[in-house]
Amino acid sequence: MNRNDLVAKAKSYIGYWGNPNQFTKWYSKDNKTHAWCGMFVKYVFKKDFNCDWLDKCKNFAYVPTIVSWAKTMKYWDTNYKNAKAGDLVVYNWYPDKKNHYSHVGIVEKVTSGGIQSIEGNTTSGSKSNCVAEKSRGKKYVAGIVRLPFVDQFNLTRLLKQGCKGADVGELQKTLNANGYNCGKVDKIFGTKTANSTAKWQKDHGLVADKKVGKNTAHSLGWLWKGK
Repeated sequence: MNRNDLVAKAKSYIGYWGNPNQFTKWYSKDNKTHAWCGMFVKYVFKKDFNCDWLDKCKNFAYVPTIVSWAKTMKYWDTNYKNAKAGDLVVYNWYPDKKNHYSHVGIVEKVTSGGIQSIEGNTTSGSKSNCVAEKSRGKKYVAGIVRLPFVDQFNLTRLLKQGCKGADVGELQKTLNANGYNCGKVDKIFGTKTANSTAKWQKDHGLVADKKVGKNTAHSLGWLWKGK
């Protein structure tokens, strides 16, 4: 599961409406009506992706409980600009009331004025109890839940000795973190970085040419976006 896959799956439910529904029946095991914004979120993570990240929250149907769990897990962040696709956003419909938590959705993206999210148990046109894509202003964002996705770095060019830039810094950080010491992260592809790259390549069954292209990028856990 990655961020884009999760958001795409959440978006596939847009237009679904009704209460009770497949999300409430799955979560509650009954045929009653429920407030189901949290149930929808839990369904996508657990039912669609078998992800257990949310399992330690004792009641994901109650938004204040979600916030308490997020704070305990150190996932809580009140700066909405730090949100990424696939994180959760918690809204407060009463901004003048502190620590009031009304609604939760799955972040699609940060906008110039707030958050765009995929939400269950919301309105869409004349329908209520819908899954819909909503853009909401920052004044309604109580906080975000930053989930432990492993974000993959996108490499857009071939790296070799003499290259400079942030992508070289990512290479150096990755090599150092895995025990292939290339020294200071200076964002300069020098001799030490080249030798560490060659050792990595040799240990991973690759041609030790000291260059980072598609195959080496993939072995590092990166995505290759170069030509």
